[in-house]
Amino acid sequence: MEIYSVADNIISPLGFDTTQNFEEAMNGTSGISYIEDHTLSPISFYGAKIKEEEQIDGYTKLESLFIKSINSTLDQLGPFDKTTTILILSSTKGNIDLLNPEVAQSFPKARIEMHNMAQAVANYFDLPHTPIVVSNACISGVSALLTAKKMIANGHYSHAIVAGGDLLSEFTISGFQSLMAISNEPCKPYDKARKGISLGEACGTMFITNDNTLGPSKTLIKAGAQTNDANHISSPSRTGEGLKLAIEKTIERANINKNKIDMAPQQCIMMKWRQ
Repeated sequence: MEIYSVADNIISPLGFDTTQNFEEAMNGTSGISYIEDHTLSPISFYGAKIKEEEQIDGYTKLESLFIKSINSTLDQLGPFDKTTTILILSSTKGNIDLLNPEVAQSFPKARIEMHNMAQAVANYFDLPHTPIVVSNACISGVSALLTAKKMIANGHYSHAIVAGGDLLSEFTISGFQSLMAISNEPCKPYDKARKGISLGEACGTMFITNDNTLGPSKTLIKAGAQTNDANHISSPSRTGEGLKLAIEKTIERANINKNKIDMAPQQCIMMKWRQ
């Protein structure tokens, strides 16, 4: 069974739809800015913050972003059967801003739990099935897509709404600051003179389905794999064994020749695949 992504959306500091984000990235626009917001940190820092938008009544900031991103994605589709659709949300921290008492007073205490956050989003769209939450740190997004692919391939559902998002928050920023991991300038990944990371926030959605006629695009999700090297609570094996196994499994499942895979060193190539 072939499984596709047929519609998508990205909300980030670069824009509020996929096309705008792609164009800004290709133009070399940075989403990182100098943030002086004492509700996030008493120390100003470089980070990527979404321009403030009005929250939906009764929903947290992250839930509102999920709803807007999902709505933008669904607007691109024709009619689909909600009874054969599963919502899968991926996040590392969920409604982490509810740790702030001033924010938390507007919502039930239980809303900080991820399954309650996901159910609130599912209820907004009148989706009948209990949503699935995937929270696997930095690979949460890919894990959610592979979960969707597997559930559709196994015949549990025909469609999956996969949405991922995280916020800048006092909790997250203070944690990385305590590790002295945040750069005092916009981050420079892979640079010899790099000084640390720049934290950010974003939300994105993909509609995954076995019916490639539903949306405006058709991107085949061919194969994927996950591994757990059981190495450390927050870092992968220094030998790269877990990553190697995941790549090998993916190549095997995709039934492709690894000699056909290459990369261009010292170049940044962005491609938008459409069939």
